[in-house]
Amino acid sequence: LSKIPDVFAAKYKNEQLPAPICVQIEITNQCTTGCKMCNRWTWTSKSSYDPGKELSTDEQVGIFTNLAELGVRNMIWTGGEPVAHPDFVYLLAEAKRLGFEVGVLSNGVGVTEEIADGFAKDCAWVRISVDDVPNISGRKPVRNLLKEGKVVHENDGVIEEVGRSIKRLKKYIGRRDSALKVSLGYTMQKGNIENVPDMIDFARSHNLPINFKFANGE
Repeated sequence: LSKIPDVFAAKYKNEQLPAPICVQIEITNQCTTGCKMCNRWTWTSKSSYDPGKELSTDEQVGIFTNLAELGVRNMIWTGGEPVAHPDFVYLLAEAKRLGFEVGVLSNGVGVTEEIADGFAKDCAWVRISVDDVPNISGRKPVRNLLKEGKVVHENDGVIEEVGRSIKRLKKYIGRRDSALKVSLGYTMQKGNIENVPDMIDFARSHNLPINFKFANGE
């Protein structure tokens, strides 16, 4: 039993299970891009959607506190788009105060200077989705900007936003006062599988690591 993970050993011996190593939390349903491989962004545009049912900021801090008391030390934040939460920077600071290492999966839209500074101070890592490649003409985008919950068919807007976000985040890499790690993510699907070589070049041009995965159902 000494050579198997604690959770399996506890189950085998009918003991209390240990705390999870990491917990993934969707901190908001709000999103800023409409992606072909995801329908989460459609939720908030439905007339039946009630934003008041999302957890409040205080409720989320309460959950963080409970997780910390259980012994959890790592969280991954998703959404929706995490940075779309109006109190994103405050939540990051509270998570760090409670002893968490937080990683964020972001679509790269909406990373302001204030949010980038929050990432640098209180976040362990952020992965920016770059599912379309700049300067590839004649290819339909796999995601578009959202405005007030509706798709705006201007993919260049997404690419420009992501470029600005990457620039804002990269300036913190390697600084003594920040341990932030930045990487890129690429979800392969029918609409962009041929662009993989271009995306590798894009990642190299920014000197950032990139992770590739297949979209579910694609």
